[in-house]
Order: sequence, then C-alpha cells, then structure tokens
Amino acid sequence: MFDDDDDDNIGDITPVNDIGARMDSVASPGETKLAADNAMPSGVKDPPVQGKGEESQQKHSWSTIQDRLRTSVVSIMINRPTAFEESCATFSYATGFVVDSEQGLIMSNRHVMGTGPSFHKAVFFGNQEVFLQPTYYDPVHDFAFFRYNPSELQDVEPKAIRLAPEKARSGLEFRIVGNTSNEKMSVHQGELSQLDRNPPVYDGSYSDFNTFYFQASSNSKGGSSGSPVVDIEGDAVAINCGAKHISSNVYLLPLERAAYALGYVKRGLVPPRGTLQTVFKHVNHTEIGRLGLSPDMACSEGVNIKETTGMLKIEKILPDGPASNVLSVGDILISVNSKPVPGFLELSETIDASVDKELGMRVFRKGQFYNHRVSVGNIYDITPSKLVRIGGTHLCNISYQQAVKWSAPIYGVTITHDSNGFIPHSSYGRCGIIYAANGKPTPNVDALMDILRDAGQDKPVVFKTKNHRDLRDEAVFVARHPPVAEPNIVYTRSPATGIWSIEPYSGMSATAGAGAGASGPRSFSPELEPEQPHGEMVAAVPKRADTFVSRRGSQMFVQAVSNSAVSIVACPITPADGQYSRISNGTGVIVDRRQGIVLCSTDVVKNPTCNVWITFAGLVCIEAKLAYTHPLYPISFLKYKPEQLFSNCGVDIGSYAVIDEIGIGSQTCQDGTSDTPLSVGTSVTVVLGAAGENIEIISSTVDGRRILSTKTCGACVNPRYFNTNVFFVSPEPSPASSKLGIVYSCDGSLCGIWVRLPHCIHSKNHPPFVGLDVSLVRSALAALQLDRSDVGSAHILDAEFAPVTLDTAHVFGAGNAHIKEVLRTTSAHERQMFKVDKTLHKREQTGSDSLEVGDVVLTIDGQLATRIGELACIYGRSSVALTVVRDMKEIPLAIETVPLSGISTRRVVCWAGMVMQEPHEAALEKANRVPSKVFMFRAVGGSPVYSKGHEWNVFITEIDDQPIKTLDDMVEVARRLKSSDAETFNTRVASNEAFSSGKMPGCDAKIHSVTLAGEDNVYSIRTNDHYFPAWQIRRGPLADDDWLWEAL
Repeated sequence: MFDDDDDDNIGDITPVNDIGARMDSVASPGETKLAADNAMPSGVKDPPVQGKGEESQQKHSWSTIQDRLRTSVVSIMINRPTAFEESCATFSYATGFVVDSEQGLIMSNRHVMGTGPSFHKAVFFGNQEVFLQPTYYDPVHDFAFFRYNPSELQDVEPKAIRLAPEKARSGLEFRIVGNTSNEKMSVHQGELSQLDRNPPVYDGSYSDFNTFYFQASSNSKGGSSGSPVVDIEGDAVAINCGAKHISSNVYLLPLERAAYALGYVKRGLVPPRGTLQTVFKHVNHTEIGRLGLSPDMACSEGVNIKETTGMLKIEKILPDGPASNVLSVGDILISVNSKPVPGFLELSETIDASVDKELGMRVFRKGQFYNHRVSVGNIYDITPSKLVRIGGTHLCNISYQQAVKWSAPIYGVTITHDSNGFIPHSSYGRCGIIYAANGKPTPNVDALMDILRDAGQDKPVVFKTKNHRDLRDEAVFVARHPPVAEPNIVYTRSPATGIWSIEPYSGMSATAGAGAGASGPRSFSPELEPEQPHGEMVAAVPKRADTFVSRRGSQMFVQAVSNSAVSIVACPITPADGQYSRISNGTGVIVDRRQGIVLCSTDVVKNPTCNVWITFAGLVCIEAKLAYTHPLYPISFLKYKPEQLFSNCGVDIGSYAVIDEIGIGSQTCQDGTSDTPLSVGTSVTVVLGAAGENIEIISSTVDGRRILSTKTCGACVNPRYFNTNVFFVSPEPSPASSKLGIVYSCDGSLCGIWVRLPHCIHSKNHPPFVGLDVSLVRSALAALQLDRSDVGSAHILDAEFAPVTLDTAHVFGAGNAHIKEVLRTTSAHERQMFKVDKTLHKREQTGSDSLEVGDVVLTIDGQLATRIGELACIYGRSSVALTVVRDMKEIPLAIETVPLSGISTRRVVCWAGMVMQEPHEAALEKANRVPSKVFMFRAVGGSPVYSKGHEWNVFITEIDDQPIKTLDDMVEVARRLKSSDAETFNTRVASNEAFSSGKMPGCDAKIHSVTLAGEDNVYSIRTNDHYFPAWQIRRGPLADDDWLWEAL
C-alpha cells in the first residue's frame, strides 16, 4: 500500500518473506451488484443518520466478520518481471477480494496489478493457490480486476462481497479485512470521517486524481492494499489504497466507478473511459469565495451551496491536450452540458459517456463566466500497451500518469530501465523522455522502432532527450547497441487476458553470433573529408619515438601521454563476480599499438562480462574486449583490432592525430619484480590524460610505501574481491583526478602508473587512487603480447600478509642470525618481514602444509622474504618452500600455490531468474565449504526465485533431488524442464485469445542450496518460461574470444 507524501515518505507493497498462517473457513453472503441508483452523489453533504438498524445489528456481529469473509478475501502474490513506467522489476504481496464467484473476478488496487508485464497468484482459504489473469485496470483510479478459474479451487466456495458505495457516510464503522505485513486475515477497525478528501499525493510512481477519497484512522500497513472496507453486514463500501505511516490515517477509494467498470468486465467488455487530460481539485466554498466567485453568483448559476461542500477547480492542464487551448488553470467548473457538477462522480459519469464527443463546459474565470466546447478523448489511446527492450533498455510511450506527474505533453518515449548501457551517455537514466532520434521526431514507441529499423544494424543513433524532472533540461547524445546483449523483443498487452505477448524485434540488433569487435568503428567527425583506407597497418601507424624517455621537460611527457591516452566506456551484459550491471567509464593508455593492447584500472572494467568501447584522440570509437584482469594488482588490459582505426571509417586518423603507445613493456624483469622500485623521497612527475581532453601534470615526491589490505563494505550484499598484498606509493601532493596516469622519474624514465582502486558503489567514500611500480605489470603484458594461453596464470599464497618490524619478528621468534642477514643484505626501507594476517580461500590441500595466522615468513625458496612482491605473486611455480616462525619456532613448510585466472568468469547461466556462474575468488574466500561449482550470485527481480525471499550468493547442489555439480548440469536441467507449450502459449496471447486460467508455461521444481556460511536450504519454485526463459552467455579460453548469447 502507498504512503501519502505530505512528509515525503512512501511505503510500497511490502516484499514477501512467507505466505503466512493458515486461514479457517466460513462463507460470506451476497453476490456482487452494481451501485444502487440512489447512491449519494460526490460532493453532497451526508443525509441525517437514521440509526444503524436494530435488525441488522441482531443478525450480524463484528465478532463474526472474519468467519463470514475469510473465503472471500485472498492474498495476492505479484511478480513484475520487467520495469515499466517508473516501477522496477520486483515481487510483492497484497490483498484482493472476490466480487463475482461464478466468473472468478477478484478486485484489488491498480498499483497492485501494475500496468506493465506481470503475473500473479491468489492464495485462498486453506492456502489454495490459483493463477490470475490481470484482466482490467483503471487508467487513472486505483482499482483493478483479476480473473481466476473457479474450477481450479478445491473444497473452497468463495462468496462474492457486494460493492455497496451507497452505504458510505460519515461516522460509519468499518473493518479493513486484509493481509497487513502478509499476515492473513488481519482485521483493522475504524470509522469513516471525511468523504470528500482530494486524492492523496504519493511520493512514487502513481497518484490518483479526479476522484474523492475517504479518510479514516486505522492501523493497516503494507500488504493490505486492495483490502475490502466492509460494514457490519459484510458489504464493501470502499477499497483500501494508501496510508500515512507516520500517523494512523488511511485513504480509501469510493466504489462508484469500480461498480460501473465491473458491470462491463462481467460482460467481457472494456468500460468506456474518456479524458480531457485535465486534473481537477475539489475546493470548499470558502476558498471558492476567495477566488472571486461569491455565493450569490454561484447560486445564480444553479450551484446548491447548502447541499454541497465545494466546487471543482482546474489544477492542471496537459500541454497539447484537448483542453490545453480552451480551459485555463484556476477555472472553476460551473456546469457540464448545462448540468451542475458538484463533485468528481458527476464529472466522471459525463466524460465517460461522451468519448469522442464534445462537451459544453461553463467555467468562472477572473470574475467572468465563459462557455467552451471541449472534445473528449479516449483514455485508452494514451494508455501504454507496448514495451520494447533494445540492448537491455526498456522503452515505452509516456503514460497519462507520467504526463500528469511531470506536467508534460503525452508525447515521446520514456526510458523505463537501462540495465546494460544501450544509452550510456544519458544523464537522466530511467524515465528520461526521448523526443527525437537521428533528427526525426519520436511521438511514440512505434515511430522510434521505425527509425531504429531504418538506421540498420550496429549503427550509432543520435538521441534527443528531455529530463523528466525538468523539461527545459535537454540532452543530445550518441547511443550504440551493445555487441552482446539479451535479445531485442517487443511486449504487447492482450486486451482479452492482460497478459503480454513477446515477439522478436530486429531493429538495431547486433550481428548474429558476433561479439566485441565484430562491427566497424564509430566516427565522431562527419565534417572530415573521407579518404581511402590504408592497406598495411605498419605504414599507417606513426612510428613511436623511443627517445622521449631520455629527454627532460614536462612537454615531452604530455605529448607521450596525449598520444597514447584513450577514453573507455564499459557496459556489463549481466552482473558477475559480485559486480553490478552499472555503466562505468574511465581512461587508459595504449601499451602496444600494433597488437591493440590498452592498460586501464580494474575499476573501469570491473565486470568480466562487459561490452567495451574505446575512443581514440576524441575522433574514433571502436569496440574492444577485456583481455586480462590481473588477479592481484588493480590493473586490466583491453584488446582492440588496430585495423579498425584505419579501415571503413572514412577518416584518415593519421592526418589528424598521432596514435602512439607508452613503453611499459620494455626492460621486463623476471618474476614480475623490479630491482628499482619507487622509493620514499623520489621526485616524480605524474601525467594524467584522457582522449581528446586536457592533460594534467602533477610534480610530486613519493612520501610513503604502504601495503593494500582487504576492504569489506558493510553495505555490500555480494562478496567482491579486493586487491591484497600490493605495495603502493603515495606521492605528495597527490593527484585528485580519476584519470589513469603515468609516473615519470626526474631523469625522464617511466617508473610507475597511477590507478584507481576497485570501489564499492555502496561506499560513501570516493574511490582511492594509488601509484604502482611499473614492473608489476610487465610480466602480464609480455605474456599477452606473446599471445600465450597461460597469460595471467599467476599463483598466490592463500594468505594476506602484513609487514612487521625486525623487533616484532624477533619477539615472534625470529633468530638473531636471520635478522643479521636481513640487516646485511637489504637497504633501510626493506628491513622488514611479513606475517600472515589472514588466511583466504580455505581450499582443500592435497597433502601439503598450510599457513596459519601469525606465521612470520623468513624465506621463500631459500631467499629472504623482505619484499611483498616475492610473496604476493608467484609465476611458474605450483609450490614453494617457506621457512616460517610459528609458536616461537622456525619450521619449514611446503606450500601449494593457488593459480588465479586473469578472467575467472567465462560463463553465466540463468534459469528461473537464478543467475549462476562458477564461484569466483571472493566467493571462495568467504565460503565455509564449496559443495558445487554452481554459484547463484543474483536473483532477477520479479522472477520465481526472487519471490521466495531467500538470500543470494548460494551454491546450488540439487534440482529435483538430482545432484548439480557443474554449470553443464544446470544447463541440462534448464533444457529438460523447459515447457513444451511456451511458444504455443505466446502465440495464443499474441492473437488476443481468451482463456480461463492465468497459468503460464512452467513447472514446479525443488531446489537445494547451501549458503556461504554452510547452511542448507530446500524450497520449491514454479518456473515461468514465458517471462523468464533460460539463457547462457559464454566466452572461450583465449584473450581474443568473444562473448556469445544463447537461449536454452
């Protein structure tokens, strides 16, 4: 249920934890009937109370209300598989009640049903579940009707609750019978106090308008949305909609228009609904007098002041709507078609009866009365019924609700959700309004689809958008379809069932089967004259000047960095390795121009499933791929195809810019270590750059060398790997820029890089930046340049180390002879040892020794261990010999090293909303045990698994009692359990065929999972192959292999 925003606070439908306690059974009387002819009109004062009826009091009792209604009130489980308008994909629960037991009609709220793709279940008495069809929702008011198949119920005969809007009056005692906080049959008492309240304004995606609301005091909360508000006879006088959680106020919707709509729904028809695209507000007579309309003037126009509480004033008129050039904000409505209109009910009845006709409206404005003719539109023409998913972004027409909220014309396409960067440069994100594409207007989503189809595949598109928060704020940007993304589809709502069909959409799709780098480059310089493409790559690329390292002066540093700097945009296909699907961007430098290798911070491309674009010199943008992420150091390498810079782009890049490289790959040192690390007191120059931007120069002095330690964010749900056992340098003054930089020594030699550490989005602190010795990256780069299959096959010790002084090491038990050897062979800044501060992965050892917390390492393979690099990253050795101090004794250990891959995740599988991969390093570190190689790290919003409320980050061990050990086992299960009638069902929905049940293709499945803490969970789900088909993405073992999407 909603929360009024008078205090800027909203409460939504509460996510589920469990179904709740069991309900007992007795019937409730009555069949649903339309509102009585003598229903009290809106805005009219209450008639005198003539008693509550002694006969009724004797026949009925509040003590039996629960017994009478328990078979009629149901709990509704709501799954929203995709974002729509301003709602996200999610799962919730609420309440509904039967209004026609023969046809199987249940009434609830509009915000419970939702306006986009969704699927629902109703839980009746005895925990009997039936599937629902979202048959009808009102385009404006907060009521909706579901349909179920009565034959699916067993041993339950629900009786309909009669809609009795005519019974509402001030002082009426009522009960709200619902599922507050998902506790079934929660009964809250209250008394109607105000019948002519304007609709509450919610601080969320939906607010009602052009209707009265009832106000009362009660304690119903989330989960009771859609509950019937019944009198002592069990008749519904209103429906529960919202509440103000800081008080006990609840907001109840009268039922006159719901009863009107129900009459049509019973006959299988859509109730006529008209609109003026105008919002009215009820104003009391005192305020009306202050606005210039005196009581005498009002009475002369036929307004009955004594029998009404106020009049209607125009609050908002949508631009370009039927009334935009006719009526004015502030007009006071006198009559419609020569009949007085004292309240919303009379106005709604007149407008709904006049669709596609004109109304004669008499209004009071600035001391004068005016007569106008206003055309009535069909409200369903401005109600979105189509949703397009392109490159992971969801687009639909701007809705009436959104237009009212934003005071915008009903024109354009809204960005409902942007999950993986089809529109990476939009500053508005969700709910920005697209009003033009490639220079053509986009009044609706069909026009946009035509433009994208004409643009062709893999072509960039220029979008013009407006900020929905401020329509004056406009933006123009280029969007590119991701090389790899979930299939582009079109959802279309079936009027017969309310279910959305799903059809493929071919416009702007990536090339079938293609991955990163499959398409050509993107030119940002159409004004440049096209020239013939170059033939040989060697002739096209300017020769790198190798002499700059020996030259003095910052100008040469600037030129070197400027020629090699690139801008990077990374857009994940799916979350992976504990990282979210968030667009990231940053800078990098070319380190090998001939093979197309770029160095960047890991924080720029932290997700291994990213689509990546690189911009060179601000002129050309081409696709790239993540080739290698160092398992220990915060650096990554990207690869692009160099020939794309010069072929098929129409621009001679060499004529306008120099594309060069930074010579990091020279002077390679064995085992990735350097004999000349940056030392404290060294004067350095840090040059930071980005493609096409100004270069920054910082002259600094290294004031410290520190070791990185594991950092865990308390707000993080997903385990993430943070860099450990790395010495970094901190210059003073420290560069504040987020750009990647190159560190030069005073003699002009390249000695380090300036990188941004991986950062948690939940952290309130800005991501830190550190300097690394350049020697740390050379071994990985050399292997990548040689195209070795073992690139990045670094090994580590399963421990996190911390430096200790020689004095502390002596206290731990290090002998005098060893300490003297350290003093004799090392410089002053290396006179230290390292102790085990934390053990990491807890892997099973095969007969080898293991490290323990508190061990002080003396030697590694017979050499002194005084540098962290000697312990942190070990190349080419599956085991090492250590001498450690433990319990005051020196002991030898044979330790197996742990191999770490540069890209640990090369496959992601999704089934029933469970997104799975092989367990990554952070998961292995946190797990008490590893029972399988299938790690579920995310549940898709609104999916069957998401609705169970169980935690993510679990190992899947069994499906239907069959062992699951690998992702291959999971794929086999997905294919075996796939419904055979999924395509037939979608065809029936697309043809607008009516059918009795809301049951969707899928099956029941039993799941056994194990948490990171080692706890077992067993639960069942109902898969949904219509909205959640199974898929996987895969990438081969080589650096040049592409990601490929596959439906299962």
